[in-house]
Parts: sequence; structure tokens; C-alpha cells
Amino acid sequence: MRTVAAALLLLPWGFQVHGVLPDLLDDSAALEMTGESLPVGQVRAVLCAAPDGPAGTYSLKLTFRLREYRARNWLDVACRSIRDLSATGNWRLWVRAEQPAAFLNIKVVDADNPPPNHSALEGPLLDAGKPLPGGKWVPLVLNFSGKPASRDRVTYLGFYVSTADRRIPLDRDMVFYVGRFRLKPVKRPPWPPRRSDGRAGRWRTIWDGPLSADRGWRPVSGKDNQTDHTAEFVAGGVEFTADVDGWNEFLWSDPAGV
Repeated sequence: MRTVAAALLLLPWGFQVHGVLPDLLDDSAALEMTGESLPVGQVRAVLCAAPDGPAGTYSLKLTFRLREYRARNWLDVACRSIRDLSATGNWRLWVRAEQPAAFLNIKVVDADNPPPNHSALEGPLLDAGKPLPGGKWVPLVLNFSGKPASRDRVTYLGFYVSTADRRIPLDRDMVFYVGRFRLKPVKRPPWPPRRSDGRAGRWRTIWDGPLSADRGWRPVSGKDNQTDHTAEFVAGGVEFTADVDGWNEFLWSDPAGV
């Protein structure tokens, strides 16, 4: 059973006039966010360019779709790695709802908070006490009222809707964008792989790219890729967006060309 164990205070952005608050959601947290699919509905989390945001900024697009109302159930998207939020009690969160909404909730959990939920912060995301406006970015200030120790080992940072909330229309996508951030390149492991003593070992490279359409590779579409996300060749590699549901194929090799 989910119980709200801590109050959520959202301050109007004009309240904080000195300096810029740190952003609660950055690229590392967003890349770890995963949605879920339940019999009552699903939520998808996709990293994308921030709509109407500064050039080069990205956001996490959350798409909730509820099929039926059911008590004591929730659709969550969250990351569960340990994070330290003890540096300050106030954090900024950029939010954009594509439809007016007061049913998107945030939850932050640290085991040092009281049971049963151990929530350091939980409640609806609102714009100065009112529903989030549709199609507009809102910079919310999230206030953690507890001691720094109550948020120094956050094990859950997520967003959710209640499947019993009848303000949510059935069988319709409810879309939110959370966070505005720059993407830092992901550190890739060295190739060929190294042994524990740092030596290359007995590896022999038989192929190391590049990936391209004229080198025996082709993007997959149709029945084998049931998403709208066809792979694209970029700078010798391949980029694609993978949905969380089911399976889909994005790249095939052509034995005659590889």
C-alpha cells in the first residue's frame, strides 16, 4: 500500500531570486528511468529533444496510458540507483504537460525517513497550487523540509499517476516532459577488451566498423520493428530509440556485405 509520508511544497519560481537552483533531474538520472506495463495501463519513458527548449537540451518524455480505473495501483517511471541530494533543500524541476493536469506525482525515497514509505518528498506536481498548464514549461522549486541526512542516500526517484484517479481519461495518451538538461557522452569501454593487468591479451580484431548502409547493414522496419523508431546511421555508428514494451529489431546485417 502506498502512503504519502511527507508533504510536498512547491514554491513559485519568483520566490527564489538569488542564484540558480540545481536541477533535480539530469541526464544520468534520466538515462536510468524506466517505465512499466500493467494490465490497467502503461507508462513509457523516452529521451528526446526538449520541445521549445534551449538548443541542445534534452528532456524525458513520459507517456501514460490508462486502460481502466483500479484502486490501490499506480503507474511508475523511476530510477533506483543511490543518489545524494543533501547539498541543498531546494531543487529545480522543469516540467511541461502537454495537457492541463494535476495528477502527475513525484516521489523521492531515502531509508532514513519514517516508514512505511520512507519518502523524503511525495505529492502532486502543481504550478503554484494550480494544475500544470498545457504546452508550457514550468520551472518548479521542490522543497525538502527534512534534514540533509534524510536525502543523502536516495534509492528511488520517480514520477507516477494513480490508476484510481478519474481525472485521467481512459485510452488516451497523457504526455509530460520532465527535466531540461545537456547530454554528456557515455563513456565507452576500450576495444579490444583489456585484461586485468592492462594488457591487450590474445584478442584479434576481425571487424571494428564503421556501421553504414553501404557496409552490409540495414535498418529494420515493418512487422519486425513495430515502433516508429527506425535506426539511423550517425558518424560510423547507429542510433535508435527502443520502446520498453515487447521486442523489436532495429538493425540487420547482410552476410553478403559484411
